[in-house]
Amino acid sequence: MAVELLQDRGRRGLSLVDCVSFAVMRHYGVTRAFAFDEDFEREGFALYRGHSA
Repeated sequence: MAVELLQDRGRRGLSLVDCVSFAVMRHYGVTRAFAFDEDFEREGFALYRGHSA
């Protein structure tokens, strides 16, 4: 599944690690990511931004 996603999204410059993360997160129903790039948002995940003081 991750390799197919990488092939489909390869034009955006995603890494295999990102695609494996997306596949695993979807498999387990994870909807929020602790990430520093917007690739996860573009794939439909909400980014955890932490709490502001």
